[in-house]
Amino acid sequence: MLVLGILLLGLIWLNGPGFRTVAPWVAVHYLEKSGIKGDFKFKGSLLGGMSLSDLKIESDGVLSKITIDKINPSYHWRGLVRGELEGLDIEGVHVDLRLDAKPDKEDKALDLKQLVESIRSSRARFIPLKIDVKDMSITATNLGKPVMQLAKSRVHHEAGAENLDLELAGITDATGAVWPGQSVVLEWKPDEIDIARIDPFPGISARELVIQTPAGGEPSADLRLMVDDAVFVIS
Repeated sequence: MLVLGILLLGLIWLNGPGFRTVAPWVAVHYLEKSGIKGDFKFKGSLLGGMSLSDLKIESDGVLSKITIDKINPSYHWRGLVRGELEGLDIEGVHVDLRLDAKPDKEDKALDLKQLVESIRSSRARFIPLKIDVKDMSITATNLGKPVMQLAKSRVHHEAGAENLDLELAGITDATGAVWPGQSVVLEWKPDEIDIARIDPFPGISARELVIQTPAGGEPSADLRLMVDDAVFVIS
């Protein structure tokens, strides 16, 4: 009975305060081994539902800093044991890009077949999830000067759907000019990624962008680029 009582108390501790204490320590330890500084807070419990808040990740690379106000994962505890999530609700994301940062390692030749395989395997993990990223902003600088800033935007995906909806807010360029926001639908199919239309700048429109990701093959792309009244077909 004593052993059973100790085991029960241990499980209760691990479900709540134990998990909130151990999980951040383990995560930060592995981040630091990768040369990344990180910090965040856990709330809740494994069985009752948990959330992460005040997440901050910093590095000396191009991806200089990421801050996230709150992450609410949706899961069933049995699936969590296998590392499976049902969804993610993420609020207040800001990304700082430092374009002048030097890479930690020498650039290696890109293995295009491996890239395709990574895209396909990522799709298999992504499609089942319901994901909602709210108030996401991006700032890019070069030698301390602003290059681009994306105002608070939203990314939304329904579980099982192939469509990824991007509600992009205004973009401020290096001159201070603000380009209007737009809604973009990305369709992630098993063998290709389609974007019907995206307008990066006034007078310039990319139509029918198709990125092929065939199994065992290399990527390819087709695009109709419209510049004012001119139309260019690129493949």
